[in-house]
Amino acid sequence: TELRFFDLTPTGRALNRCLKDMATIDDSMPAAFRSLFESLMNCVIAAIILGCFAWEALFAVPPFAVVYWVIMAIYRWPARDLKRLEGVSRSPAMSHFSDSIKGSSTIRAYRHEARSDEGH
Repeated sequence: TELRFFDLTPTGRALNRCLKDMATIDDSMPAAFRSLFESLMNCVIAAIILGCFAWEALFAVPPFAVVYWVIMAIYRWPARDLKRLEGVSRSPAMSHFSDSIKGSSTIRAYRHEARSDEGH
């Protein structure tokens, strides 16, 4: 990979993006796996019951599956862009915080602690 990304992207933005992504993964993976298992079991049980008692209804499942797939394909792009915009909107604060931490030694060297505490 190119190191150009790290040269152009503020440290706070890159750090914030990684922290947000890891927190999202850590928080959502157990619930996502449980939900996946429950959904798969619901589908299998529904297919067995339909197959036993109303097998004609199984012919309607593929068209509904195609419609669902198309709707999800359309929804996925805006949802991904919204997540990206959320990450970018959080980045200025993290970038400022990271730059402040990096610059604290310079602030102390020039004895401007009081000025930086005021928010200037």
